[in-house]
Amino acid sequence: MSEMTRITMPHSAPLYDQLGIVEAIKADNLVFLSGQAGMNDRFEPLPTYEEQCRATFENMKNVLAEAGGTDADIVQIIAYLVDVPTAEEFSGRVMTAFQYFREILPGCRTTSTAIGVTKLAVPGMMLEVQALAIVGG
Repeated sequence: MSEMTRITMPHSAPLYDQLGIVEAIKADNLVFLSGQAGMNDRFEPLPTYEEQCRATFENMKNVLAEAGGTDADIVQIIAYLVDVPTAEEFSGRVMTAFQYFREILPGCRTTSTAIGVTKLAVPGMMLEVQALAIVGG
C-alpha cells in the first residue's frame, strides 16, 4: 500500500480547507503540485506579470520543499497563461516566465508545456503553473 501525504502551507490552509483541496499530494516518491499562482496574503493576484511569475515559482519551490523535494526533483511543469492575443506576445510571456523559473529553480531541468487560456480561477491571474516531481528518485 502506498503512503500518501497531503500538503498545504500554513498561510493557505484556511482557503484550501474551505475549498477542500491541497497544494500538493505526495504519494510514495511522487509529488503532485496543484497550480501555483502569484498572489498576495489576501489571495489577490499580484499587479504585474513579472511579480506573478516570481511569486508563482517561489510558491512552487516552497511547497516542494515542504514535500521533501528540491528543484532538481521536478519532472514536469504545465504553465497556463491568460489572454495573450498574438503568438509573438505569447512567446514573449513564456520566455519571461522561464527566466524567473531558471532564476528561482536553477537545478531544474524538466519537461514543460505552455498553454494559452482565456481565464483562470481568480480574475487578474495571468499565470498558473502545475508540476509533478519525483522526490528521492
